[in-house]
Amino acid sequence: MQLGQWHLADEYDGQVRELKCRSMCHSPMCPPYSAITEWQHAVLSANKTDLVFETVQQVHDVPFGSYFEIHCRWSVKTIDSSSCSVDISAGAHFKKWCIMQSKIKSGAVDELKKEVGEMLGFAESYMLKVSSPNQEDDGTAQQGSTAPDADDIPGDQ
Repeated sequence: MQLGQWHLADEYDGQVRELKCRSMCHSPMCPPYSAITEWQHAVLSANKTDLVFETVQQVHDVPFGSYFEIHCRWSVKTIDSSSCSVDISAGAHFKKWCIMQSKIKSGAVDELKKEVGEMLGFAESYMLKVSSPNQEDDGTAQQGSTAPDADDIPGDQ
C-alpha cells in the first residue's frame, strides 16, 4: 500500500491525499486482486462539528475499469457531546458507456455496501469499548449491531 500525505488542495476546501493498493475483487470477470487508486478528500467545518470524507476509486486491471469510478461520501454531524449522525452515499459513476454498465454498477455498489457495513460494525464495537470499558471486560456490554442493513445505504443502485 502506498499512502500519500494529506495536503491542501487548490480546488477544494479541506485536505486531499492519494492511496494506491491492491484489493480483493469478488466479481467472476475480475482477477482475484486488483490494483486501485483512491483519492480521499476530508473537510472539517470551522466550528468542528461537521466532517465530510469523500473517496473516488479507480480500479485499474478489471474489464472496463477505465470506464467508471466508485464514489463514496461520509457526512458526520455532531448532535451533542456524546452522539452524531452519519449519512453515507455511494455509487458507480460512468465516464463512458459500456454494455456491462448495469452489471458493473450493481456489483460495485453491492461490494461497497458490504464494506461500509463492516466499517460501521467496527466503529460500533470501538465505541462500545471506549464508552464502557469495564462492561466490555466482564461480558455485560450490549451485543448486536446498529449498523444499517446493506439495502439501507443510499446511492446509485
